[in-house]
Amino acid sequence: NRGKLPEIYARVIGQYIGDTVFLQDINENQIQVAVLKKNNSEIYLTHGWSRLRDFYNINAGAWITLLLISPFVFFIRVRYITGMEITYPHKTPPYKLMLEKPFLEATSNGPIPYFVLPKVFSHSLEKTLTIPDVQTGTLTLYWRGFCQNALPNEETQLRLIDWLGNTWNHCDLKFVNSPYISCKISGQWGDVCKVHNLAKDVIVKFGVTEASNNRTIYFKLAPFIGVRTTLHAPSTSSN
Repeated sequence: NRGKLPEIYARVIGQYIGDTVFLQDINENQIQVAVLKKNNSEIYLTHGWSRLRDFYNINAGAWITLLLISPFVFFIRVRYITGMEITYPHKTPPYKLMLEKPFLEATSNGPIPYFVLPKVFSHSLEKTLTIPDVQTGTLTLYWRGFCQNALPNEETQLRLIDWLGNTWNHCDLKFVNSPYISCKISGQWGDVCKVHNLAKDVIVKFGVTEASNNRTIYFKLAPFIGVRTTLHAPSTSSN
């Protein structure tokens, strides 16, 4: 079983998504699915897609609304054929259904605990990335505001943690006084850009949990674009 993205939507997002993505619902349950790209306008969600049927107890005709949050995550809302939204499974920590490599349908649909991003932050910042931010390996932030209130006032190493729990422990914090006081985060920031395919104008949301002197920064990407599609019964065609 597989799901096909609408062609117009596929052309827009195809360049951003990788070989696998997570489908995440409002309760932060995640289902990992494989991505098959036949061309720029023909993209399928394949291995793992069939799990939606049993996990959400839905049948043919149900609606899936997809919102691209990052190259690795779609936020989804699911409705029955009647238009009524389903009741999403709720568990602490949420469910995370992973693919078995090399992207075979898993033999077990059991829950796998996973990292949960903090919901409350003492300080937060939305940063629209520039070309230097993503091409030089150094992220530049204004000192006043977020950096001044949330980060150490001395050069040190920071830890960056994304919304999936991926961690980069060696991010260097430095300061520059010209032409204005700013923070420079380098080191593994370049790796963050590569892993998440960050580009100019992508909006990154940063947050910290302590009142000051934070050496751990959490981040996630702002949503990109969404689409609604309808589930169809499996086809007998081999294509």
